[in-house]
Amino acid sequence: MELAAAKHEGFVGKYTSETNATHSRKKPLVVIGIMTSFGRKNYREAVRKSWLPTGSLLKKLEDEKGIVVRFIVGRSANRGDRFDREIDDENRSTNDFVILDDHIESDEELPKKTKRYFANAAETFDAEFYAKVNDDIYINVDTLSAMLETHWDKPRVYIGCMKSGEVFSEATHKWYEPDWWKFGDGKSYFRHASGEMFVVSRAVAQFISINRSVLRTYAHDDVSVGSWMIGLAVKHVNEAKLCCSSWPSGAMCSAL
Repeated sequence: MELAAAKHEGFVGKYTSETNATHSRKKPLVVIGIMTSFGRKNYREAVRKSWLPTGSLLKKLEDEKGIVVRFIVGRSANRGDRFDREIDDENRSTNDFVILDDHIESDEELPKKTKRYFANAAETFDAEFYAKVNDDIYINVDTLSAMLETHWDKPRVYIGCMKSGEVFSEATHKWYEPDWWKFGDGKSYFRHASGEMFVVSRAVAQFISINRSVLRTYAHDDVSVGSWMIGLAVKHVNEAKLCCSSWPSGAMCSAL
């Protein structure tokens, strides 16, 4: 479905093959964006050695299981410097990056980077679901696929390990929230999916793409995405198997 039409329609979709007289094309089940940054090549190599195939096997994962995986990174503030060149060189070798040319890479800008990732992914890949994951997380892609298949009938869904963390109002704190006063009593955030890994359906990703210029970001990317979901007719799914740090039974993810 084209994004222009997305502004007027409900995006009810199903993971099916699209067929015409000459070919059949299976729509991807999920696009997984792995958030990474400069100086984290060792983390990316750990991902490639543990769960992300490389070379022809990466293409096989896309073609046979409908799972598209890419590392997501922005550009250096000093465009074309050593950091940019190292990423470009690595990508020429692995071909597993999406480089956000309009985003300046920095830890403080992760919420905006996550927003740009979903917008870019929705415009580039016509998938059923879009996942965000950190580059220090292991994923069981078969378990993830099986879980997502149970949500095909939900056109607007937001899946993750739901939590409600503390809001820190002290400017010197590592997790300081400049807009702390907006969160009720100023002590806790609303319920939202943990930033280690979460998934949204196609309609939600398209909403982010269409409205990215007016979607407010906060200090953290998981809180930012959760804030966008509150005002929408979106099904929140608290999926314990996406609580990556706690190693739940049958987990789809875990810390590397």
